[in-house]
Amino acid sequence: MAVATAPRQMRLDLDSSELTGSLTADIEDDESTRLAVTLEVASKGAMGALFFPLIAEVIGRGLPEQVEAFATSLNGDGESHTGQQQIDPI
Repeated sequence: MAVATAPRQMRLDLDSSELTGSLTADIEDDESTRLAVTLEVASKGAMGALFFPLIAEVIGRGLPEQVEAFATSLNGDGESHTGQQQIDPI
């Protein structure tokens, strides 16, 4: 009898007229459980290229809070255990 395992990765592909990319959340088990969230975004089209610095800034400001809320919801006890956050500049 095969036993299903819990999903270890979620991926959301982004594709609009001005932006393309992906948002990936990986759960990694080693000595403790680690949540790694990666966002890759690129502009496409003239308007996307023109406004991309502003878009990147807005994403960079909002993403850490969203990751923290996501990690807290996975934890189930209402407390964050994410530790250090590292946001790489876009």
